[in-house]
Amino acid sequence: MKIAGMVVWVLTAGIGVYVLVTGIGAQRRERAAGPDAGQLAHVGAEAGEQPQGATLVGTAALAGGAVPGSAAGRSAPEGSPLLEFTHPAMALTGLTFWIFFVMTGDRPFAWISFGVLVAAILAGASWVLASRRQRDPGGLRFPPRLVLLHGAAAVCTLALVVIAAVAAG
Repeated sequence: MKIAGMVVWVLTAGIGVYVLVTGIGAQRRERAAGPDAGQLAHVGAEAGEQPQGATLVGTAALAGGAVPGSAAGRSAPEGSPLLEFTHPAMALTGLTFWIFFVMTGDRPFAWISFGVLVAAILAGASWVLASRRQRDPGGLRFPPRLVLLHGAAAVCTLALVVIAAVAAG
């Protein structure tokens, strides 16, 4: 059971890395493609520009210039770098304690690992909820199916950790 927990934990981490890489790739593709011409015209119309000036208004918005009356003129919500760091850091810390438990069989390592895992899951859930609320246009967009798969694997990891820790005596 201890080894199964470790294997599922490593698979969960692998899925998490894949989710992150996929989100970064999607963001790069979106930036490379640039804004849609329809979006530029819409931004220009909001700013009171003629259609010819839409490209200039769109360029100003992309360059970070304030366009009165547009969403680009307001500051975009910031992501949470603390959650982006805390979730994977806690998960790796918990995995480290779990490896100590597997190697030594000492029950306190299992329960420390459990506590860190619960904190990592809460940090991950907070990250997902914060990302959904902000809907930052420049932020990372994670594929929902992969996020769900990562979360399901984390729940399986949690179940195996609890079972193995209780069975350890």
